[in-house]
Amino acid sequence: MQIPALGSGTSTSGRRLAFGDGGFGRSAAQGASSGQTVTSLPSTRGGLRNLDFELNRQVAGAQQALNFLDQAGNRLQSLKGALSGKLAEKKADSGTGSGSDAKLNEQLRQFNALWRQRDAATAGTLDGQLKVVQAGSAQQRFKVRGLDADSLRSGDKETLSFAAAGKQASVALDPAAGETTALRRFQNALAPMGIGVQRSGGSLVFSVAEGDWPALRDSLAVKGGGQRFPTGQFNRVRTEAEADAIQPQSWRADDTDAARQTLQEVLTALDLIRQAKSTINRSLAEADARMQPQQKSTASGAAAAGGATTVDESDWAASFVQRFEAMAEKPDFNVFAAVAPALMAVSRNRVMALLGAA
Repeated sequence: MQIPALGSGTSTSGRRLAFGDGGFGRSAAQGASSGQTVTSLPSTRGGLRNLDFELNRQVAGAQQALNFLDQAGNRLQSLKGALSGKLAEKKADSGTGSGSDAKLNEQLRQFNALWRQRDAATAGTLDGQLKVVQAGSAQQRFKVRGLDADSLRSGDKETLSFAAAGKQASVALDPAAGETTALRRFQNALAPMGIGVQRSGGSLVFSVAEGDWPALRDSLAVKGGGQRFPTGQFNRVRTEAEADAIQPQSWRADDTDAARQTLQEVLTALDLIRQAKSTINRSLAEADARMQPQQKSTASGAAAAGGATTVDESDWAASFVQRFEAMAEKPDFNVFAAVAPALMAVSRNRVMALLGAA
């Protein structure tokens, strides 16, 4: 599959891509593709006609996630070989090992460091469960000791106040109002603090952007009115973070048993990465398949018109300019994040060609 782009600009963190209207944006949480050849658009005007800023951002983010997964997969393959070699040496009782053990420990350290960089390396597009999300929206999910679903439907009325990283919010709990109402109050009150709340089974699961998690984890405090949190003062609460799908911080190879356990976890991690890449590849393939009819239609229309500019195209151009100006006037980071990758691939020659064709 070949993925059209607005030029040939690339970066170490992923391709700068622009796609036409399609289905990828609706399935971005499930993934995109890796290692594809990137070619220029069949026609500049066709590329602008099909420009979809949100889709462009989704695809670029998926490419970043795939680049990271490729790198992680290569490191894991190397670890797999080193661990297998260590176990084979122990079985043969060869007596060698101090040098190879040092190298293996360094490989383990390097992979752990790579995994800790996941959020930054993928611009927040790959969460800890290896799912692709919108750029910057990877979440850390966690539970708060003392707050569960039972606390929403039992006990007396109480106002809970939350404080973290210089922000505060209060929630008025009234079990008589029902669990759904209580959950909605939690969501509305904590949203300005950047904290999400959902019910999962019998638990309340909170979430925050991964980049904000360390500060929130180290400062979150709750004050109650004498019921669920009886002191009546702000007290630090214990949080339980959802574990990542891959946890290299616990991998060891100090002895045969540790090396064997780590090898099993490396094999599991490799399988998880293969599944994640497969999901992403399917999503990009679906996006590409949806684009093909549009590209063929554009090409056949241009051929039938002999390359002449039609009234339809002029109408579209005017509409495109109006929509672009309206978006650009919004002081919204998401707008700039969507526009920047497209503009970085627009060369002077391309702009001049566009002006000459107008």
